Amino acid sequence: MLEKNKRRRYNSTAFIFEDTFMKNWSPTFLTICSLLILFSGCASESTYNPQNSENTPTVEHTPSTQGAPSIELKALPNGDQSVHFEWSILGHLDVAEGMTLVRGKNPEPVYPTNYWFFQGPDRRQVTWINLPKGKEYFRICIMKDKKCSLYSNDVEVDVQ
Repeated sequence: MLEKNKRRRYNSTAFIFEDTFMKNWSPTFLTICSLLILFSGCASESTYNPQNSENTPTVEHTPSTQGAPSIELKALPNGDQSVHFEWSILGHLDVAEGMTLVRGKNPEPVYPTNYWFFQGPDRRQVTWINLPKGKEYFRICIMKDKKCSLYSNDVEVDVQ
């Protein structure tokens, strides 16, 4: 009797599908679904696509004084030949192509220079390490067509 039920079970297409799916596909299917759910929150909310102007990131701050848009750069030497930089954008500026932090031995360094540090459009702080000791000058600029379109204030730093 047991032999007859066993044979009958495996002769049915529905049972064969059920057994195959449950034994072979179900763990794989569950693993894939779990991974999709687990990693679905890892994607950025907005993606940058230079071909689509709707995705062009812009930054808006209410300036403390009326006037043209500007960038304010602040520097804090860490004492280990590194400097932490923070910047804010005052007014409405298009930073879709990113920003570049430039360094020089003379005031008001310009891009291109021998020393620069590219930053993505969403960045507002960075630490530059392994700097030479001594007086250095820094500015950050907004990139437009691979050129600096607007520079920040000039910051003099005594790197230690």
